[in-house]
Parts: sequence; structure tokens; C-alpha cells
Amino acid sequence: MTGFQTTPDDCRKILSAALASGGEFADLYFERRVATGISYEESRVRSVQRGVSQGLGVRVVVGERSGLAYTEDLSMEKMLLAARTASAIARDSGPRTTLANVTERSHPEYYPLVRDPASADLREKLAFIEAANAAALASDARIIRVQLALADELREIFYINSDGVSFHDRQPMLSLRASAIAAQGKELRTGRDSGGGRIGLEYFDRVRGAAEIGREAARLAILLLDAREIEAGPQTVVLGPADSGVLLHEAVGHGLEADFNRKNLSNYSGQMGERVASDLC
Repeated sequence: MTGFQTTPDDCRKILSAALASGGEFADLYFERRVATGISYEESRVRSVQRGVSQGLGVRVVVGERSGLAYTEDLSMEKMLLAARTASAIARDSGPRTTLANVTERSHPEYYPLVRDPASADLREKLAFIEAANAAALASDARIIRVQLALADELREIFYINSDGVSFHDRQPMLSLRASAIAAQGKELRTGRDSGGGRIGLEYFDRVRGAAEIGREAARLAILLLDAREIEAGPQTVVLGPADSGVLLHEAVGHGLEADFNRKNLSNYSGQMGERVASDLC
């Protein structure tokens, strides 16, 4: 397994330990994250953070009951202890499940990495920040301060279960956030822009340059200097699809989730075919 030292034979031993007290199903979920963050203000680095976290979660399922345990120590001793703990929680007097042969499931590589930010030199990342900073300051003399934050993460997961299904995936995340402050007399306005996604450092070559993000934050700050105060009181508001989707989700989305309805815990449970909302919906 890439990024993990555990072998397939080790996984079978852990799964066997998880099912030692009975159980219908067991699975292992390995995860490792490498994250870096750089904070930049007043044309200098304010802070740099880097962290590595990893662990294993073990689950044993018996009917509606689950036993869960985890460990951040990926030594064999600690992983077996987590498996036995989950097994004890979900103890079952029924026959022990037989482990199936492992078949690694293939899936598309949704986030191919060209320039892995987790292994990139810190100076390379700093160059993107400095480019955004310089572009923002040069765009207009009224820009008095620029704040930038570059964050990246590489998340690696490995999954395997007692049915023999396993898969491996890598999930990068990159973001550059820019905040520019413009001053005109006593007026101060802030413009913000950001870029990134589940992509490596090639984002700045293929999608948006770091300088472009800095300039856009500065442009918005300058634009706001001429903004007029809105009239107070109730206003007609038109929401875009993203915000409307959030409101709809919070209003009814949770009640429509399958697990709540399967357990008859939702307001909508048992109301199939009945009207549950206003005709305006």
C-alpha cells in the first residue's frame, strides 16, 4: 500500500482479529494526511505550519450493531489491539465470518498529480505567494496591505473489508487566498479572491496564475471604494443556485436522508405520496 507499511497479509490478520468474537462484516480504513500552511502579510512570511497525521479505523458489524475502534499508531501490536476492541464491542455468538480473497477495486484517477505540493520545496510555494503579493501591490497605489495564505494537503486512503474488496486513493487539496486592503481618505475597503481545488501546484500554470488572484483581490478592494450604502430595510434578494441549495438542504435535506428514514426517525418517514410542504415548493 502506497504510504502505508502494512501488507495484505497484515490486513488479513487484523480482519481475522476483528471477527474473532463473531460478526457479519469487518472493514479497515487507513488514512494519512500531509498538510502545509503559509501565512504572508506585509510582504513577509508570518508563519509556516506543517503536519502529518495518520491512523486506522476498524469496524465490525453485527446486524444493526457496530463496534468501532481506532489507533494513530500503525504498529502491528496497536492495530491488532484496535481490531480486538472493535470485536469485543460488537461481540456476536453466531458463526465467525470467513474472509474472502482480496480483490483490489480499480477506479478512475480523479485527481492526477503533476506537481505534488506535499513534496514540493517550501521556496517554490513561497514564489507563488510573492507573485500574488507583488501583483496586488503594483495594481494600484491605494492598496496599502495584502494578506495571503497558501494551504495544501495530500490525503491518502486505503480501504479493505472482509468481503475481499479493497481500494486505494490519493486526494490532493490546494488553496491560495488573497485579501487586499485599499485606502482612500478615511475609507478602507477589503477585496478578497481565492483559487485552488483538488489539484497540485500545476493549478497556477494551467488554471489561474497566483498573480491573477492577487490582482483580482486588489481590483475588488478598489471597486468597493466607490460603493454606495444600500437603503436600509427589507429588500428583494435573488439567490444563486449554490446558496439556494444550502438553504434547501438545511430546511429539508437532513430529513430526506436514507438512514433517518430507514430507522423511521424523520418527519417524512412513512409519508410517501403525501404532501409535506407548501404548494410554493
